[in-house]
Amino acid sequence: MADDSVYIDPQQASNGIAQWDAAAGDAQDHWKTKTGEATGFGSPWGSDAAGQQFLANYGGNELMQNSDVAGIFKHLVETGKNVRTAIEASLASDEQQASGVEGVIEPGTAPTR
Repeated sequence: MADDSVYIDPQQASNGIAQWDAAAGDAQDHWKTKTGEATGFGSPWGSDAAGQQFLANYGGNELMQNSDVAGIFKHLVETGKNVRTAIEASLASDEQQASGVEGVIEPGTAPTR
């Protein structure tokens, strides 16, 4: 950054986080729906010798291990919450620091006492 400062527009941040939350929730709901549909298909590898061999080799990895994918979606949902917390903390810090400033000093001018 050229001027070593950060400006957070509270409304824009709130809108962005709301959009993040909605997208993360929609993605998680979609995954849960599709996972439910896929598990309803039963064992697609069959019950013959080849199917049983496939099950023995790969059976524990259906749908990328549901617990692994669930962890990804949990992280996705929590990211929005973490960003919200960080922005709120930053804005609160700005308010606290601003409360100790008694006046505005224009760039290039000397402070008065």
